[in-house]
Amino acid sequence: DTSSTHPTSQPPTPLAWSEARSRLHDVLRQYASLSSREHALAAAAKSREERQASNCQTTPVSDSGADQTFQNEADEREGVSDPNNHGIKRTRLQRLERWFDEAWLAHEMDMVLALLLSVGLLILSIVSHHQRKSAPSSALSGGLNPRADLSVYKSQMAASVLFVTGSVFSILICWRRKVTSRRDSYVGRRRIVLSFLNKLNKWEEAEGEGTERPHVYSYDQAAKEEAVQISGTALTDVYSVYRLSNDAASVWGQWHKIPSLLLVNGDFISLQVGDIAPANCALVPIVDSKGAKVDATTLWSLHLTAGERFTGTAVTFSTLPAGRCTLKPENSQELLELCNRTNIFVVTETPLVDALAQGHGTQKSPQICRKVHAFRRALQILSIFTLILTFILIFVRPTSSDLSLLLPLPLLASLATLPVCTPVYVFFLEVFGTARILTTAHPFSSRTSSTGILDNQESTATNARSLFWRYTLNAVFSRLFKNENTRHVRSILTRCIVCLCSCGRRRKDRKSVLDDMDDLIRIPPASTYLLEKLGVITALTLVDDELACEPYSTPQQLLIPSGNGLKLLDLCPNFGDEDMELDSVDERGDDESRSKRRPKSFSDSSHDSDSDDDDDESDEGEIYQHVSAPKRTLQALRRRYKKTATVLSGKKNFSRSGRIDKYGALLEENEVIFEDPLWWQYLPSLKCIGLACALMEYENAADSTRNVAGNKEEKTAQSLDPQGSKSQRSDPVQSATSSLVDHICHRHEQSQLMSLANCIGFSTSENSLGKMGDLSPFSPIKHLHFVATRLLHSRLSLDRHAIGLEESRSWGLLDVDATSIIIQDHRSKAYQLLTVGDARVIADCCTDAWQGENSTISPLSAADRRTVLETSKNWALSDLDVAAFSYTPVPNTMEERISGARRIKDKNTVEASEARSYLVDNRTLNEVGISGSSSKNWVGDWSLVKNQIFLGLLGSAVIPSREIEPILEACTDAGVRFVYFSPRNMRRTKELASQMGIDVSWNCAISLRPLDGQADPHRMTSTYADWDVNAKLPHGVEDVKKHLEEVDNVPLLVSLFTDATKNNTAEMLDVFQTYHDTVLTIGLSHLSQNECIFSTADMAIGVDILCEDFDPDSESSSGRDKNVEMATSDGILSRKYSRASVLPDETLFVSSIVAHSCILNLRGTATISHIPDIIASGRAALDASSVAGLYAITGYVSYGFMVLFCPFSVTTSIPFVPALGSLLFLQFLLPSLGLSLAASNADTQSMDRVPPKNDESIVFARGEGARLFQHTCIRALIPAIAAHFVHLIGFGSLMLIFERRFLFAGDCGTLSGDLNWRHVARCDAVRQYSGPVKDWAGSLMLAELALCLVVLSSSFLSRTELIKGKNPWRANPLWGWGFLASLLLILFYLIATLDNGVWGALPWYFYVVAIIMPSLGVMTSELVKRSDQKQEYRAEKLRRLQFETRLGMWSPKESRFLHDDNSSP
Repeated sequence: DTSSTHPTSQPPTPLAWSEARSRLHDVLRQYASLSSREHALAAAAKSREERQASNCQTTPVSDSGADQTFQNEADEREGVSDPNNHGIKRTRLQRLERWFDEAWLAHEMDMVLALLLSVGLLILSIVSHHQRKSAPSSALSGGLNPRADLSVYKSQMAASVLFVTGSVFSILICWRRKVTSRRDSYVGRRRIVLSFLNKLNKWEEAEGEGTERPHVYSYDQAAKEEAVQISGTALTDVYSVYRLSNDAASVWGQWHKIPSLLLVNGDFISLQVGDIAPANCALVPIVDSKGAKVDATTLWSLHLTAGERFTGTAVTFSTLPAGRCTLKPENSQELLELCNRTNIFVVTETPLVDALAQGHGTQKSPQICRKVHAFRRALQILSIFTLILTFILIFVRPTSSDLSLLLPLPLLASLATLPVCTPVYVFFLEVFGTARILTTAHPFSSRTSSTGILDNQESTATNARSLFWRYTLNAVFSRLFKNENTRHVRSILTRCIVCLCSCGRRRKDRKSVLDDMDDLIRIPPASTYLLEKLGVITALTLVDDELACEPYSTPQQLLIPSGNGLKLLDLCPNFGDEDMELDSVDERGDDESRSKRRPKSFSDSSHDSDSDDDDDESDEGEIYQHVSAPKRTLQALRRRYKKTATVLSGKKNFSRSGRIDKYGALLEENEVIFEDPLWWQYLPSLKCIGLACALMEYENAADSTRNVAGNKEEKTAQSLDPQGSKSQRSDPVQSATSSLVDHICHRHEQSQLMSLANCIGFSTSENSLGKMGDLSPFSPIKHLHFVATRLLHSRLSLDRHAIGLEESRSWGLLDVDATSIIIQDHRSKAYQLLTVGDARVIADCCTDAWQGENSTISPLSAADRRTVLETSKNWALSDLDVAAFSYTPVPNTMEERISGARRIKDKNTVEASEARSYLVDNRTLNEVGISGSSSKNWVGDWSLVKNQIFLGLLGSAVIPSREIEPILEACTDAGVRFVYFSPRNMRRTKELASQMGIDVSWNCAISLRPLDGQADPHRMTSTYADWDVNAKLPHGVEDVKKHLEEVDNVPLLVSLFTDATKNNTAEMLDVFQTYHDTVLTIGLSHLSQNECIFSTADMAIGVDILCEDFDPDSESSSGRDKNVEMATSDGILSRKYSRASVLPDETLFVSSIVAHSCILNLRGTATISHIPDIIASGRAALDASSVAGLYAITGYVSYGFMVLFCPFSVTTSIPFVPALGSLLFLQFLLPSLGLSLAASNADTQSMDRVPPKNDESIVFARGEGARLFQHTCIRALIPAIAAHFVHLIGFGSLMLIFERRFLFAGDCGTLSGDLNWRHVARCDAVRQYSGPVKDWAGSLMLAELALCLVVLSSSFLSRTELIKGKNPWRANPLWGWGFLASLLLILFYLIATLDNGVWGALPWYFYVVAIIMPSLGVMTSELVKRSDQKQEYRAEKLRRLQFETRLGMWSPKESRFLHDDNSSP
């Protein structure tokens, strides 16, 4: 980035959207101009700098250590064993195998040998044809002595040319695939950049011409442009950025949420204490409320580098008055200081530059590749063996002098197992498997499905065949070509595929498919090994909380005052009538245990699951009444999620900010009820709580709507006010600062408050009271926001891992400790004050408590106050969002002041200076009393909030996403270990993990934070047991590695890792891979820090949640005509977005760049529920491809055996093998039928098997390699023997009919003698025969081999499941059509090569044998499969046992330190 902005004495100015996009365009254009070599050199230089920087921070390695490492590597190369590592000395055979792999197969010498043998066969055919043509047929021609018909040699030449062509084509395919996949990371990113550059160019051209923008589709011509504010915070790599409007005549600016990779140099961003700088940036001095600039030199951090955390200065709040004070929204500097010291920074380097320069991690080769390599080695050895042995047998055995028909046999035998067309066959197997997986993922990963959910009509309209062949075409071009020059060819071929697959469909449906031709999933790079690894995933890791949790919290418990002290009411989801009947059944079993359970405090009950013993026998006194056990609430939650996971996962169409149908779908999913049937007795106080909740959330939604409208009005007013524009142009920092205050003062939405209000009985739907429902009689007058600096001190010093989920969602906003709203009841004209917020602030303002069951107000005792504060603290430590409620009627004197100061602008808004105030409590802890301080500080607006009445305390839990539990269950059944990396500490993660279904007992979790000799204050403690100390689990990645080396493998069995960061998560993934796990990672695709995790994992799936912010409103789209709605190329329905905001294509570009190494980029959080389907598709594709490969190998080996058995034939004449028929069999029939097997359905038990580990030192499991080779040979023997048996009968029978005079001339018998085919076979005169019967017999032999293998393919529809009782055509229709086509091909071949009289000359038992032998081959294959099934069943049982155990596999392991201690004197 050559145009980086450096801080100067001149104040920086913010960028406009058009200028920012222009700078981003320049960066992308510069990247696209680099060649692959230049990019590789730049990436290598960057990685070298990173290694040098990391080495400077670590202890340098001594020269002796480096020499020892070099010596160890040299010893390993020479085969010297290391006694300390218990190495085994390499044998000569192993070294020979290694040399063969490195010197022969690594340089593709087997393909070169195949080409040389094909050329040799061509030369031999040309010489034979030349000698036969130049010499008379009656005399010996010398040399090869060819005596066969001239057409035989012509067919040999044609077959030889095709063999040479196939070898050359295979070499070219392998070479192109290697060249393309050598830097496929760069190739993939470059394709994404070029695609986005094309869109930017189109936008610029459209803007220059003044025409309609190509990305805009509006339902109505009068539709207004919508500036989209995407959801997210700086914790999720979405930063607040200030940009000006695109209008050159306007200087109006606004703060937007923008992903970090869309930032450019010169952008204004806001950072608060704890934020990580997205790029190199410099501080912009802001302006306080008095117009004085802050001295930037007083700040500790003037410049931040990319990845550096902003720490700010020591928080003293010296600018605030001591004690209690009141701030207005105009106090910019003070409010920014209260918002975790928010400051404005200017970006000095475009972060996309470093992101594009990132390299790709190295990947371990999957086990299937090593198996293929082992088969390749075996086939290479077999080809050399058959070549030499066949040559020897031909010259040792007395044979015919006609060598033209004998010398091709060794070449054909060797070419059968050499890679002539096998590389192309394997290439298309990988392409078909990839296309099959992508076709499965298309409905929820393509761009047209913006949320990844398609309705039934769309899914039925999707042409699966068309998608499969389109993905096949794209995969072929992606694997063979780097650039996009083939786009035109692909477009033509795609149209042909769509038209062929859409035959019989309506023209309208066909047109819709043609319009979406470019809407395909990006083909994953070859280095990801999509087909090879997806089917053998052993660990699935989730690395982001946004995917693990729902975007809302659910009310769990409500603590309210009562006549007998504080009472705890449990809340549970509303199951409906059917679910209540199920609950009644569950309650019968719980009544007895619940009757014996004594009530206790939440602080005690929260540790029940941590201890091995029961804490119910505690002698501690009762603090408050507990209506029901928390365990029942947890069971109810789990039961509800399990029941509704499948039903509601496809209906999750609201954005994470809750803007879409907020009071409809979201509240319906978050509906709760009280478990206590007598909860209505406390309704007097509960009504006040419900009113406070409903007003707070309803006003919050109304404020958001008014803010959007206000921003548009402000934009219009500023464009019409030249003085205002001039002032803003003269001081853009002041404009950005004032706009930033409005930006951070938005209140974070809390849907759990509205859920509680609905549970109590409040409704915002229109009713007889008014349009706002039950809230219609109340008018909000004033909002008072509390900020306590002592609590802000604790938040600033709070550890990053101790931040709760609800706190992280409101990150970047002014975190007020409490909010009071003054309302007027139009019925009584009275004013009321309702407060919701932190219990510590509200307890300081409360003097009384409301006992709901008897409507009595009594003083709030010190004991109850301590209980409330302790309960609030315990709930917060358990990651519950805690909200306290209080209330007070406004005195008459205050009513007069409020009504006199009220200035109405319209029916819904009041003057901003009077509608909102910030009450700042700048007292120290020593100044704060238990019951509040003296009344002299309660002045101004503070006098409105004193002497309140405490109403209750609400605890809301962040619940896991409904997609998680089905995924965890499916993974458990499939033998895939689910691992959750939580960025929060153990105490905050435990309850969420428990609701997910993760075991939280022994060996339950590992903290990735190193202790460094200190105690972990965040671990779960209990009276009798400790969550992780009793299990003796390590802390930190280094301790995990040490534990694995010296103790056992328990850390590999843990499903929960806490205190995770992106770096230590990547390190743990590397640990998993070191211990042979194949890891699939799921994470946010727009989070740039996830790129290192995606590159480290074996496979990764990104999830694009930003696309949810561009979804249409369900209400607005439901009333439209279904025929009018259309999907654009970006998947956005009937929307028009402003260029002065983030566009869908830009967020898609960010997700694609971060997830360039991912196999898929899913659209929306609901799509992660389909991950088990994707894994199942991967297993089915891998199994089918493996079986198809085994079938092809069996066919090639069987042909080689057939040719090898020719010199061993019992006939005196060595059988003739037609070269052209061999070509058709080896390069057309066998590969095409094998490719059809790649479409086989998965086994019924496919997702119930535990996949094997990926140990690079293991090629085959114990006994698997020998069993596979043996079974392959057994399957290949039957067709080869059957072919020779048919040849024996056919050759003798045809000689008796067509060459009887030749037999008589050769003293094989008389013309009228009783001869049979057995006498003919042993006649010596037949040895010199080269007539047409020999050619016909060879064709019959080859046809029988083909028929046996075609029928044998039915046994390869499944590797382990028997064909008995199954319909093969239903299991694989494509194979059924291929089976019929293969039989027709064999028939046409025989018709073309045999004369008319041959069919009638063959005896009846010839046809019986020809039909029975294929069935015998299938029976033999099924017997072999049954034996293989037993072995696989035993191996799978062992893997299942290892998977389900929670004990160490090698526990306890002897420690070398123990030996050192024992050996020391």
